[in-house]
Amino acid sequence: MHRGRGEVAVHAVPSVGRRLRVLYLLPAAGFGGAERQGLLHIRHLVDHGIDVIPVVGPGEIVRRALHDEGITDDVFLLHLPEEVTDSRGTWGGFLRDWVLTQHVLSRVVRMHEIDLIFASRSVGWVAATAVARRENLPIVWRGGSRITRAAERVALRLATPRWSPALFLANCDAVAADFAPYVGRTELLLNAVDTERFDPRRVRVDRGAAPLVGLAARPAPGKGLELLVDIVGRVARDLPEVRFAIAGEFPSRAQYERLFADVSDRVTFLGHVTDMPAFYARCEVVVLTSDEHSIEGSPNALLEAMAMERAIVATRVGGVPEIITDGKHGLLVEAGDAAAFSQRLVGLLRDDVLRRHLGTAARSRVIAQHGIPAIVGGLADRMREVVARHVDLPARAAS
Repeated sequence: MHRGRGEVAVHAVPSVGRRLRVLYLLPAAGFGGAERQGLLHIRHLVDHGIDVIPVVGPGEIVRRALHDEGITDDVFLLHLPEEVTDSRGTWGGFLRDWVLTQHVLSRVVRMHEIDLIFASRSVGWVAATAVARRENLPIVWRGGSRITRAAERVALRLATPRWSPALFLANCDAVAADFAPYVGRTELLLNAVDTERFDPRRVRVDRGAAPLVGLAARPAPGKGLELLVDIVGRVARDLPEVRFAIAGEFPSRAQYERLFADVSDRVTFLGHVTDMPAFYARCEVVVLTSDEHSIEGSPNALLEAMAMERAIVATRVGGVPEIITDGKHGLLVEAGDAAAFSQRLVGLLRDDVLRRHLGTAARSRVIAQHGIPAIVGGLADRMREVVARHVDLPARAAS
């Protein structure tokens, strides 16, 4: 059912005794890596003795993804701001949305007797931390993006002395290094990958006559689409039959499509793709062209492509070198170097044996380091430890 602005739906969860209860705040208008991780966490934490109340919004896409997984005990906030400073046109609207968000989160905490709040994205951190302090609950922040703006560092420096989380979980060392000076206790929580869903042996597609190079990313600043335009032109001179496809949606997609006007016959913008295993299976090579100033942490898209045994060419940014060893699990190129990127991509497209070798090694690495049971089990253990430590604080203070 479509809900008007400011309306919420709260679905009560039956009492299950002493199991830990977590409010999982996942604010997003679109669907990207953070949302993929949130979906996996929410779906599998129950297997580790933790009940989750998902709170999502303002976009419907995350909610639909939850429902597709059979997760319907959710809270949907259409009024949740997309960004910390998102005024939706008026400051009155901004204040109203934030007050309503605080009210609903507090209501959910009390109705479901929440033990811990888990929040993704900066808007989630701000919204949930205020409630956690008011309700005397521990809060965990998850970060999957690097800090790229000076204003973000200033905001963290000013806010975190009083608003630090009990634990900050980063998906790679590059993100951890950015946030550790501000948020206190910082640990790694690697991205999990559904290696059963992303398994090339389970997907059968017709790759077509033309070799396809795929990029899975929302068309947005930092994703290096300007670099990709240059790469497409260079590859066309050596391999004119090669085509490119971009899977991902973003409000500014149209302006990025215009960048490719001169090579539009070679590039297809697919928008949001629900069947990502089939997308990867159609690709001979998967690329990542993000620039050095991007927010890139540990790209979920690369891990999924690796699980699908796709050969990869990527820029050496953020946490990418932490998941791909150059020449072993894929090929890495310095950010912004179109000539080197194109050369390595053309060479890989011409070398079937190397593509298979890199793809096999890539899947093995994902299975070894990014399996769902180990990652989500580790998250569940950390949640229990944070709650136990929080409950013990008053006793230690009194002594």
